[in-house]
Amino acid sequence: MTLMFDSTNPDQIPTSVPIVAGYMDGLYAWKASDWHRLASSVQLTITVFGAAGVRIADCESGDLTPGQAASWARGELNAGRRPTIYSDRSTWPQIVQALSLLGESAAAVDWWAADPTGTPHLVPGSVATQYAWNSLGETGGANVDLSITNGVWPGRIVPVTTKPNRVGTALSPKGGYWIAAADGGVFSYGPATFHGSMGGQVLSAPIVGITSSGDGYYLTGGDGAIYAFNCPYYGGANQ
Repeated sequence: MTLMFDSTNPDQIPTSVPIVAGYMDGLYAWKASDWHRLASSVQLTITVFGAAGVRIADCESGDLTPGQAASWARGELNAGRRPTIYSDRSTWPQIVQALSLLGESAAAVDWWAADPTGTPHLVPGSVATQYAWNSLGETGGANVDLSITNGVWPGRIVPVTTKPNRVGTALSPKGGYWIAAADGGVFSYGPATFHGSMGGQVLSAPIVGITSSGDGYYLTGGDGAIYAFNCPYYGGANQ
């Protein structure tokens, strides 16, 4: 099992921890500097709005409903990405039902369970369990949540040992621009809208470029893989 840290205040997470999970959108979206400070950790992205290409969808009060989380998961599966949904134990059966109504199996979706007993444990059926809130090891008090994983999830991710290597910039028609990193991360600046990234996803090869298409963008992998965000997907040279 592996320890994972997440927080609405990423500056409270120590550097060099095994795995971190942070918000890509919403009120508590992490800044680029937050991701860079924790670049030596495996980084998993969370969406509260259901953005495509983000590794985890947050299903709880004030964020996605079970139905919205299930719809997001179906979109990720259709795009060839295995989704993860975060929820508490009582909400997961509602998500499973919503997936079934959409014709999707819960077995195709990973569950990050919230069960803050204060003691490390893995809820049956979950790939990771958040077992402590507002706690940090034995010191306590820090606004950091702790989880353990099953030792397999989130799978192989291209490691980042320094600040993500910038591999390209694309201009947005709204103004502003997107910068892509080799690990699949996308950073938006100015009026450019963030539509998701491959940060925290399993990559067959590092990202080597980014191209805009209308208000969306394509990421290109070193093996010819193409990842589309808010624009049509027509296939890649790796297939």
